[in-house]
Amino acid sequence: MIGRDIVPAGEIITRAMLEEASQQILQRDGMPGTLEKLEKLTQLGFAGARASGASISPFVGSRFPLPSAPAEDDGDHWKRYQQEVSEWLAAHADYTHPDLGPQLLAVKSGAWGEIEQLTALLCTQGAVSDIQGNAVPIRHGYRDGLQPAEIYALAIGAREGFAQIQGEWLQLSQEIRKRDRAQSFHVLARAMRAEQPAIVFAHAASIGEIDPLIDVDSRLPALAVGRMSIEIFSNRHKPIAKLVLSLRSAL
Repeated sequence: MIGRDIVPAGEIITRAMLEEASQQILQRDGMPGTLEKLEKLTQLGFAGARASGASISPFVGSRFPLPSAPAEDDGDHWKRYQQEVSEWLAAHADYTHPDLGPQLLAVKSGAWGEIEQLTALLCTQGAVSDIQGNAVPIRHGYRDGLQPAEIYALAIGAREGFAQIQGEWLQLSQEIRKRDRAQSFHVLARAMRAEQPAIVFAHAASIGEIDPLIDVDSRLPALAVGRMSIEIFSNRHKPIAKLVLSLRSAL
């Protein structure tokens, strides 16, 4: 891509290496040259995937040597076992292994997933707390299927994870909306902040208020139509505006 090797001999190409190489290409060849090389790289990846047949079999990892699982149900033992299996997988570098090689390569190169997700696929997710706060060891992976008690225990964490993600997205959207919203108190700025902009426009029309269009947000061509609408509404439909305001006050 950049005319030289981006990875030492014997190492794999990672996502971070490709991102760094793309930045160098962008600085050297500009956007058109970068897009062209990335498209060629994408096609090369598709061709490699078709040729290798790198897919997950129903028995993935069945021939991969793993440490012995704990015999008891102690939660701490199963958490340590999860970490031990993850370490075995992270240290394994035989990407030609027919049973698990492609999946390890995908994870360790940054193309897909995490080591912990691969561990959960093969054998365990450690121990989680059930609805009563008791530690429930997850003795099985998704490959072999989970027991009902394991599914119920994992469902709690899954719902908590979804709720956390939803909360983070809500907080992010509020921060973006607060940062980007108009700060002045002219007509269009008030309307952009209002949950019901029609009320703002109706009140502006009833008192003959016209936005001076001096705010940055109000200078957009599309918003310029708002000034015309307010003037027309103010001159021709002032009784309607007063009616809207009277209904609003009555409610």
